[in-house]
Amino acid sequence: MRVIVSVALTTFLLTGCAPASAPPTDTLGCGAPTALETFSGANSEYHGHHLLHIGLLWLSNLDESHSEAVIADFKPGIPTKAPIYFPSPITTAVTLRGWACADGTALHFWYKPGSPTPVGQTVGAATLRQVGEASVDFMPSASNDSTGYILFWAPGKYRLATYHGANQLAAAVVAVPQ
Repeated sequence: MRVIVSVALTTFLLTGCAPASAPPTDTLGCGAPTALETFSGANSEYHGHHLLHIGLLWLSNLDESHSEAVIADFKPGIPTKAPIYFPSPITTAVTLRGWACADGTALHFWYKPGSPTPVGQTVGAATLRQVGEASVDFMPSASNDSTGYILFWAPGKYRLATYHGANQLAAAVVAVPQ
């Protein structure tokens, strides 16, 4: 009798507890999405709004009904507009990089002043993983903002980090909802 119960219990534990569609793993150990902070920079459009603070930059286009970083308007196959603000003009280059928490795949960006959206119609996830750049450099400028796109290809969590040269300044986690 003990053997039957042990086999049944082992079978249940090995097969019965996992959901039919397991959520993506967190290969990078990203943890929970980062808490939003109140932006107090010179840009009156976002002054007082809750944005994602990553070192020297602030990312908008977040769902402010959440206290943590959740992208507001993700649509599969379409680049996500993601304006970035600096509280004051930057005096040193800042690099933004990102990765999918599930598998460490590099996230791509499209911050090219005066250029159109990187793709003109809905495309597959493979295209969003290939177009644009795996990092974006914000050079010293009198401008306090930059409008561009983050090329999220699927729902999940993504890690964003800012760098000055090889030195990481800050990192944050953002959730992309279904």
